[in-house]
Parts: sequence; C-alpha cells; structure tokens
Amino acid sequence: MICAGGSLRRADHTIEFALAPGQGQVPRWAARCRFAAITFGHVIVGQSHEVLAVLRPHERVHVRQYERLGVLFFLAYPASSLMAWLQGRCPYLGNRFEQEAISLDPR
Repeated sequence: MICAGGSLRRADHTIEFALAPGQGQVPRWAARCRFAAITFGHVIVGQSHEVLAVLRPHERVHVRQYERLGVLFFLAYPASSLMAWLQGRCPYLGNRFEQEAISLDPR
C-alpha cells in the first residue's frame, strides 16, 4: 500500500495509515467504500490524512474499546452489529460500540 502512494504517521499511541496523501487522490475503490476510516487495534486506516484528522476522535474511541476488550473486540463489534440488525435496527447506528464512539466524539 505504501508503494501505491499510501503513507504512515504516528499519532500519539496509534499508527495512522492513509491510502492517499490528499482526499483528491483517494483511489476510486476506496472512495466508494461506505466508511472513510476503520480501526484495527492501534492502527487506523483512512482514505487520506485529511480524513484521518477529522475522524481521529471517533476512531480513538474504538482504539480505547480495543484496549478494554483486546482481541475479543474483533468478535464483539460484528456481534453487536448482528444483534442490531436482528432487532430491525441499523447495523452501524445500532452497534453499541458505534453509539459510544458517536456519543464521545466532540464533533
């Protein structure tokens, strides 16, 4: 990914990986994704460093959730989306981890 134009930055205790240097250079496939950033433990992957700067507070809530649950977070997050969907709610907005991140995001 770095060879394709992506770059890494350290931001406090996380590593941020941007797929493109600027939002105007985001690969077409990434621009079509339903999300602009995603967190894997202490690594946050985003479309660009511009997007990461905006979404950093939200994604850091997910980092803290991962710190609390460890690798179980990777099971608990999709399980929460599944439960929301089975209850007829939006799998994203009904996900308890997203609800926490949205409520703690100062934006």
